[in-house]
Amino acid sequence: MFTGADAVQNLDYEFREVEPGVFSRRCIGFEERLAKMGKDLTMFSDGSCVVQVRYRAGSQNFDVGRALTDTWTLLRFDAPFLATVTEYCLFTDTYEFRYKVPRTAADIDTWIKSTTFFSNIPRTLFHAQQEKQATVSSYISTGRYSAELYICPVLEGDKNELLLCFQFGHHAIDGGGVLQLITRFLERFSELIEGKGVMTNIEWGEEVARLPPAIAFSLLGKDSIQNTIRQEAAEPAPPAAPPSMIMDWIPKHAVFGNMAAMIVLRPAAAAKLRDTYKRQGWTRADVLTTMSVVAQLQTTLDVSRMKGADYFEDVKVAYEKSPAYIIPVYAADTRRAMSTEFQRITGDNRPPMLGMETWPLVLPLTNFKHIVDTTPDRTGATSNDPLLSAAVEDLRKATKEFKASLNHTSVVSQGQIQFVQNLRRSTPSILMVSILGNVGQPHVFGPFLSADESRPVQIIDFIVHGANHSASLLGTEYELGDSWHIVWNFGGGPEANSFMRRFVHNFMSLLDAFIGMPGESILQNFNYRDVTFGDGRAWANAGLGSTKSELRPEYARICGPAITN
Repeated sequence: MFTGADAVQNLDYEFREVEPGVFSRRCIGFEERLAKMGKDLTMFSDGSCVVQVRYRAGSQNFDVGRALTDTWTLLRFDAPFLATVTEYCLFTDTYEFRYKVPRTAADIDTWIKSTTFFSNIPRTLFHAQQEKQATVSSYISTGRYSAELYICPVLEGDKNELLLCFQFGHHAIDGGGVLQLITRFLERFSELIEGKGVMTNIEWGEEVARLPPAIAFSLLGKDSIQNTIRQEAAEPAPPAAPPSMIMDWIPKHAVFGNMAAMIVLRPAAAAKLRDTYKRQGWTRADVLTTMSVVAQLQTTLDVSRMKGADYFEDVKVAYEKSPAYIIPVYAADTRRAMSTEFQRITGDNRPPMLGMETWPLVLPLTNFKHIVDTTPDRTGATSNDPLLSAAVEDLRKATKEFKASLNHTSVVSQGQIQFVQNLRRSTPSILMVSILGNVGQPHVFGPFLSADESRPVQIIDFIVHGANHSASLLGTEYELGDSWHIVWNFGGGPEANSFMRRFVHNFMSLLDAFIGMPGESILQNFNYRDVTFGDGRAWANAGLGSTKSELRPEYARICGPAITN
């Protein structure tokens, strides 16, 4: 079995034809690490994004069902990677993406029926998202395509409003990738509404040229890859992280199901936060990640305090002895370092659908310990700016070391996978804070956020995050319009419920104190669901209540009768 640099020297970073009409490429770097973690279904194997849209019918006889089907097909032609499947090879212990060129219209029909799903039950944006995330499923060696589309009406929405839920294998597509897919989908949908879209000119086989290479190819280029491989062979990188005992002071608990909370920062507060971190020369990732760690540390001590003085004292002593904190999945979006052709889906370019690279991040706890309240009678985490600033600077120093290893991590498929799994499974710590930034930029959702109702498609609302059924906390941040949204999700259960509520309270308190505007961060949604196992392709009605609204008949024609639940 190939390992380390030897394995990389035997890789093709681009798709190649392995049999007539079938193309494959090995999963590399973060792709492979997530694929391995996806074998354990408690790990976040998939992600989902729901966008609420309002469309303007193109004509009196406009068939929205046919338009959505055609749009999905055009998107596959533009970005064929969404129609890949992932296979595991037992003999080499590797994973690969495979793409098969459709030969007939029947092949396309089969793919559409395998990837588009419809419900006649109206939902809210948040509950549609949480319903998809409550399903534990695998994309590895199951024949499941890398992306799927779920559609339903909007609860109490206008008649021309829809929820479009894009679900994807997280080893194949990340938040930045799904934003590109949605943007291109809405561009194509708008064209069809205006009568500009063309379906007859598709020549299947041409799309293969747009299958994206591995991140390393996009990031480094073919020549630099070999140089990096040689450097790695001569000077192996240090281990991914110290032993997991560093985090053993945190009391563990079992989880079952999934819960999520959406925090919204109002426009004035969002502007103040932006001005504050920019004035310090920081990024929003620096600030939000630091606050997340402080909130988690404080929450662990708060929950321990509720279990009695002796229990609290034991946890406190162990905490004070711990030298560091590990964020097992610290992410950087490599797209920013790539050339323009890899930034968005247009023409014949081939941007990566997964542009993240990750590595465990180790933070020294010295300055964090000055912020967290360890007194028996808790008064709250301090908002002293110099203390928080010192913790932010510690994080920035650690991330510089991480970013220096990006070339290595994108080329060499290794890492302490078991360490990450053990830490995530039952330790209520910070897993990852994913920063998507401003999704309203002109090259993303900007053109669809216009208040001009004459536009063929408008975005009303949006939410995205990865599935998480573990004990660790996954945060996703994005800016939409003038407001900031931060979604936290976490494995459920009695202990987890209490922990999550306390964590959200502490995080919001820190946020308000940092910007000096109490009450400006709003808990917009908090939801808990039991977990279900399966492929997740049927929409459930659990927890949504009864409604008299029904899906209009034309939606059912997209792929047969609408699913009834």
